[in-house]
Amino acid sequence: MNLHAPDADGVIVYARGLLSCSVCAPVAMSPEDVQAEVNRLRPSGTEAGWVRPPDETFSGGEPIPCPCNELPGRQHWLFEC
Repeated sequence: MNLHAPDADGVIVYARGLLSCSVCAPVAMSPEDVQAEVNRLRPSGTEAGWVRPPDETFSGGEPIPCPCNELPGRQHWLFEC
């Protein structure tokens, strides 16, 4: 993941598949704001757009959101469609 992008102050989409999207965002952003920004940056193409999954953990068991391992003051989120 390269989080040293020019837009590193906002939401960074670092992985996107057909049904899921992982992002890094400032901890100060609300879940609703992160979700809105992900849908603006990388629309899913579905009617509902990207939504937070009902399971509140990543596949490795880390909570959603979890602290970013590269940049302080940021956290990782998972969304699905």
